Amino acid sequence: MIPISKGMLLHEATLQEQTEVDGWQKPSYSAPIPLTNVKIDPFHAVSTDSQSCRVQLSATLFYDCRTSRPYRIRFEEGQRIVFGGRAYTVQSVDILYAKSAIPHRHEVGLA
Repeated sequence: MIPISKGMLLHEATLQEQTEVDGWQKPSYSAPIPLTNVKIDPFHAVSTDSQSCRVQLSATLFYDCRTSRPYRIRFEEGQRIVFGGRAYTVQSVDILYAKSAIPHRHEVGLA
């Protein structure tokens, strides 16, 4: 499948891994990893997570496996994405495949 063109992947953001949670249930995060050539579409929708809990998403991050950088990044629930001065939490990760077993893009639900 054809990669998403760089002209459509206009945004830059940072990704932070959750490292631990303190006694007050406040998470701490790793040093930020810059994400380039991504697209973030803000919107409002309600979906269901893996434990059948309702989650209100507020944006979707599109990461193309060929064009976006860094290459071969792993997105997981609980990570933090910072974009436009706002911090989002990763709530869902959909890996979309083309005609092979190689991923084409990731669609990351943010809340």
